[in-house]
Amino acid sequence: MKKASLALLLVLVATSSLQAYFDRLEVGGRALAMGKAFHALADDPSAVYWNPAGFAWQRRAAVLVTHYRPYVVDDLSSNFAALTFPLPGPIGTAGFGWHHTAISDVMAEDLFAFSLARRANLPVVGDLGLGLTAKFFRVGYDGFRDLETGEDVDFGSQTKFTADLGAILQPVEKIRVGVIARNLGEPVFDFVDGEEQNHGTPMESELEGSLSFLWNEASVISLGFAQNREKELQPTIGSEVLFYDVFALRSGIFDFEFWGGFGIQTAAWFFDAGFATHKDLGVSYMVSVTVPFGRER
Repeated sequence: MKKASLALLLVLVATSSLQAYFDRLEVGGRALAMGKAFHALADDPSAVYWNPAGFAWQRRAAVLVTHYRPYVVDDLSSNFAALTFPLPGPIGTAGFGWHHTAISDVMAEDLFAFSLARRANLPVVGDLGLGLTAKFFRVGYDGFRDLETGEDVDFGSQTKFTADLGAILQPVEKIRVGVIARNLGEPVFDFVDGEEQNHGTPMESELEGSLSFLWNEASVISLGFAQNREKELQPTIGSEVLFYDVFALRSGIFDFEFWGGFGIQTAAWFFDAGFATHKDLGVSYMVSVTVPFGRER
């Protein structure tokens, strides 16, 4: 199994089309099940990734934890935790997130993010929320022995900084439009010898967005666009139907693949499960739990 993990690592580092580091950080079972068409909703702590402007609509503190099984690879793990908390007065709402991805005894990626969002009502235009996320990345490799040459290899670790900027506009009660620009400044990782001369492996800037139509209190339809693993913009569509304020069914199509899942909610917590399909890499699974707490602002 460790041999398979090393092979996976080398594929991630060597394949430029995958961009290797922090590639496609899908977080939150609900957003995953809706095919990533979540930029305009972003109404739980996962907004720290999907669109920090979504925090401006969140009136209560909450914590979210997520476990992700990408392509059901045993030695590959991905976990996420986030917190949202309204700030006093007109300051706005803040959020904090931590994302950890690792291949056992081989490498680890950590993303720490801090968000701040504010919302204002503009005449004629409607409600406008703006959010900014500051991101701190660390990528580190454990030393290992090359299976072919027998030589010891140690890539070390690197730390980078960047930011995301998001906006959500709600012109009328049932419609929300959200966009996010990610990885401003495009930080570059250059672990492999000669990679720096070839401009390294950049965390390329991305622009994604969606429009959500709140059909009624129990159903949502979202349409948008997002980047796939080849950095191509692809349409995405997601839907959610809530039954008896307890059970939710969700589905989505992104990059011409089917995504889906379900949710269960109570007065004290929300449980969400989602899956994503990929024609070459297989199926990924995600579960998350959200717990709101404190008074509503």
